[in-house]
Amino acid sequence: MFKGNKKNVVPIVSALIVLLLFYLASMLENNRADIFERNKLKDELIVVKSNLESIITSRITTVNGIIAFAEINKNFTQEQYESFAEGIYYSVNDVVKNVSYISDTTITHIYPYEEYKHAIGWDLSEVPEQLPSILYAKNRGKSVLSAPVDLVQGGTGMIIRVPVIVSSGYLGQVSIVFDYDKVLTYSGIEKLSNNNYLELFIYDVVNGGKKTIWSNVDRNLNYRIYETVNLYESEIYMSIAPKRGWGVKTILEYMLLIVGFIASLLTYLALRKLYENKETLYLMNIHLEHTIDQLTASQKQLKNKLNEVKLKEKHIQFLADHDSLTGLYNRRKFIELLEDKLESESEGTILLVDIDDFKNINDSMGHIYGDNVLQYFSSQLQSDLPNFARAYRIGGDEFIIIFDNIVTKREITPCIELVVECFNNIDAINNQISLSIGVVFFPEHGATVEDLLIKVDIAMYSAKNSGKNKFSIFDESMLFEFNEKIRIEQLIRSALDNEWFFIEYQPIIDKSTGETSSFEALIRMSEPKLMPNQFISIAERTGLIIQIGRWVIKEVIEQLKNWKINGYNLKPIAVNLSPKQIYDGNLVEFLESQLKINNIDPSLIEIEITENVLIENGDSNIVTLQRIKDLGITISLDDFGTNYSSLNYLTYMPVDKIKIDKNFKDKFINFKNNQFLEGIVFLAHTLNLKVVIEGVEDEDEYSILKKGESDFLQGYLFSRPLKKEDATKFLTKN
Repeated sequence: MFKGNKKNVVPIVSALIVLLLFYLASMLENNRADIFERNKLKDELIVVKSNLESIITSRITTVNGIIAFAEINKNFTQEQYESFAEGIYYSVNDVVKNVSYISDTTITHIYPYEEYKHAIGWDLSEVPEQLPSILYAKNRGKSVLSAPVDLVQGGTGMIIRVPVIVSSGYLGQVSIVFDYDKVLTYSGIEKLSNNNYLELFIYDVVNGGKKTIWSNVDRNLNYRIYETVNLYESEIYMSIAPKRGWGVKTILEYMLLIVGFIASLLTYLALRKLYENKETLYLMNIHLEHTIDQLTASQKQLKNKLNEVKLKEKHIQFLADHDSLTGLYNRRKFIELLEDKLESESEGTILLVDIDDFKNINDSMGHIYGDNVLQYFSSQLQSDLPNFARAYRIGGDEFIIIFDNIVTKREITPCIELVVECFNNIDAINNQISLSIGVVFFPEHGATVEDLLIKVDIAMYSAKNSGKNKFSIFDESMLFEFNEKIRIEQLIRSALDNEWFFIEYQPIIDKSTGETSSFEALIRMSEPKLMPNQFISIAERTGLIIQIGRWVIKEVIEQLKNWKINGYNLKPIAVNLSPKQIYDGNLVEFLESQLKINNIDPSLIEIEITENVLIENGDSNIVTLQRIKDLGITISLDDFGTNYSSLNYLTYMPVDKIKIDKNFKDKFINFKNNQFLEGIVFLAHTLNLKVVIEGVEDEDEYSILKKGESDFLQGYLFSRPLKKEDATKFLTKN
């Protein structure tokens, strides 16, 4: 009887032990799968977090530019505001609806202006939903997030309000209105919510309590994963749980249970036979050893899966810190590391490196070529910079390099030469391009990241405006120059708004008859009385030259119309255009429409250009000039003989006339060298080009030039530039 009980009890207990071992293995597999799923969801939530921080925080940081400017000029205009707001508004995913500026509770500035100008003047104190957050930002001096918000302009948005606090106290606040739906789409929230319950909420600092921004949760959830999105002075909390629930069974778990059941059954049967057949026991021992090997293999598998999860976490952190195109640290990492250096009172130098005319490289050679330039330059920096320097790509064609423990011009100059040498090697990929570099020392030039970024940006633009392909170290005089340029830019805008510009007309004389053959239109500013050389370059830099050029064209054509109505014999009028105006995509259509509206023959308009049109966008500008010429408009090459004049240009530029510059004329006007001047005229005539000689100021010059072969003369000897009333006296009635 005892043996019979042992024969049953031992196999049953052994079978249960085997079954228990396999059950424990299946539980380990269940736990591994659960850890993997939680880590996977957390990784996906971190990606959404990174996207939200990239979309929103970068624009909050850019507001510091407006704050810095407001410190200098509290009563800035809509146009000045737009130059800062444009950098906040534009992005590759177009998530910003508008950027408004609120004084007290009223919208006073907005961008983009044309689409939202109706919002200017709205008093948001009449909007109960928005007033508390506005007052919070004003009274607490902290930024505040509101979402979702029914916008006064229409639609639903997510609003970040950033107070503008200057040394004198609170000035106003900037409201960045994000497109609610696009933020959900581009951050990855909508995609992630397809298979998961997802909730975004904030703790409402204005009204108190939790406020849900977005959620698809429709039931009570036992467990969620949480992540916090840090947005400057605000936070968004996110929670996630899979729709299918936690603890999903894996195939390996089922296999372990099935194998365990079979193994326990076999163990039971084997032990039943143990007392009857030792050979059977031996075979079963072999089977058990094989089963143990399988369990060991499963444990190794679990370890490998955990290692994969850790590698993915490292990769996600790498993506958050690095620029995806070049592999350099990005703007976020630069700010983080520079803040650490400033807190530890370290010393060093910051270079802001900008590739000159990089837009033209992309336009002419293609974006793939432009990306190759950025990658090549980055690889050169990584390999050639010393170990006390580090490079960052902060966006577009701009790089920042920090040199530790270097705080003088003497020390930094060879370092700059090294950076330029890295870039000059790009000639290996067959293009001639250059760098403009701004330099600041810390903590000498600033103790905060924002202050240093503003000043190094001013220094970089000083280098660019002084001719490009050079470096400039920040000094306080640059702030004065910066403010002076802003002042003149504001005067230009006021002149356009208040009609302070006017046109003077200088006659051009037909040498063979002595009569006026045409006029040159010259722009002037009445109040304040600024000379063209004081405002034209700033108009070029700010892009206002496009608006000025169109005003001149419209004014000249309307003057021709006025003379035509009053019965005068019309003379052609020449209008000067810069390369930027030629590059204006709608220039030809504007010229054509103005001629048709005023019923003026195109031959009465002459466009004067300089050789600069070949420096930037040369091929494109030549196409535009040919289109202008096809309208019937005459094209003249002005200032011939200056800069890099080449007769070769005349063989392919679509010009009808050249104007020999006064300085060039003065150099060769004497009897000994006059043959050279006449040689230029002869060559121009060979190319079927008319020739105007500028700057004729006395009778002796006129006597010499009258004997030559030039076609037209212009200068103070015949007439200074005239107001339109006086220019009319040079015309005759029909």
